[in-house]
Amino acid sequence: MIPPFTDLSFGSQSWKLLYSTAMLLSTFKFDGNDALIVYGTTGLTYEVALLLDVEPTLSASGPVKITAKYSKSDSAYFLNFKVTQGVTTVKIATGQKTVVLIIADYATATNFWMPTISGTGDFADFIDIGASAPLLISGPYLVRSAALSGNKLALKGDLAATATLTVFGPSTLDSITWNGKAVGALKRTSTGAWEAQLTASIPRVTVPDLMTATWKYADSLPELQANFDESSLIDANHTSTTSTFAPYYGGPWILYADDYGHHAGNLVWRGTFEHNPSLKPPTAVNLSVSGGWNFAASAWLNDYYLGPFDRRQATQNETLPVTTDMLRAGKNYVTVLQE
Repeated sequence: MIPPFTDLSFGSQSWKLLYSTAMLLSTFKFDGNDALIVYGTTGLTYEVALLLDVEPTLSASGPVKITAKYSKSDSAYFLNFKVTQGVTTVKIATGQKTVVLIIADYATATNFWMPTISGTGDFADFIDIGASAPLLISGPYLVRSAALSGNKLALKGDLAATATLTVFGPSTLDSITWNGKAVGALKRTSTGAWEAQLTASIPRVTVPDLMTATWKYADSLPELQANFDESSLIDANHTSTTSTFAPYYGGPWILYADDYGHHAGNLVWRGTFEHNPSLKPPTAVNLSVSGGWNFAASAWLNDYYLGPFDRRQATQNETLPVTTDMLRAGKNYVTVLQE
């Protein structure tokens, strides 16, 4: 998205952002206060305006210099600043309420992580319902997970090199672990963040000789085999549906994945029909596959590949030719892999 951004309500106190010419990254709860994270290009000047009923007090910490002005007639507080490298925190207090503006340059912002903290109940991992994101972290190449228990923070992730870990989080923290090991020399900076050094221990990797290696494989589509055990599959035997789209070929069976509890991911359809030499051989398999725009699918008769569905459309109808050598006496299987 390209700034300026206008008319944003954020935080538990419903702060009003009138506009920002700086890029918006996110919002979170920083040490009990609502916080807004913005970033921009080093050397450029930006402005953020907040809707406030009273003139606030301001305290800033970091490399960025803030020029602030309050307009009583507009009930607006304007903060003008030139972005420099690093992170600056700006606390804006109005009586009992405080909002924090965190300003970063683009390069620093690209290394921010905001891991979620799982809650409890059925929606423990759903952000803003059961889970929360009370941390802003920079330094590591990747932060995979975070767990907050009382005053202790446990982080897991990856390092590409030795880095300074910076955590904007609760002021009550007294210990941080990284991949299970305690982080030493933890200190609190003037910006309100916690800092410590993380030492990278990159293992030496020996690449095997792939030409002389012993290779194994596993069949990724065993459904093509005649002796495949179908006991793990769901019988597609519904004859009615809540869908407003009638089956293209009449029925009686409903072949809509949603009706069988599958809403995403790869789907395998497997149908059977009987054939013997006394019957007229089929000459084609007619299939209509709906998977949404840019979906893909492939079809097989027994273990013969019939062809793909790869056009850029939501529904594709195909007539796939069948030859007699593809047929077997007895049961024959049509398999469709739908993505």
